[in-house]
Amino acid sequence: MIWETACSPQGGDRVAWLAEALTVAPRLGIDSILWFQVDKEQAWPLTATETAALAHLLPPPDRPDWRPWLRRPGP
Repeated sequence: MIWETACSPQGGDRVAWLAEALTVAPRLGIDSILWFQVDKEQAWPLTATETAALAHLLPPPDRPDWRPWLRRPGP
């Protein structure tokens, strides 16, 4: 498990970075990644647009062994 990670919205492509992390993590035996979702020195939280772009990489929310750490856009 990676307890806390994030990347700045400036100077790069957060969606591409996190998509790669979500793709590589299982191959490295990483089961969980916790994204730093606090608006502190910078806007670390992912936006709804970024989350939607990553939705295809997330497990289905109805799996009993999975709790979403990325909130899917919705009601």
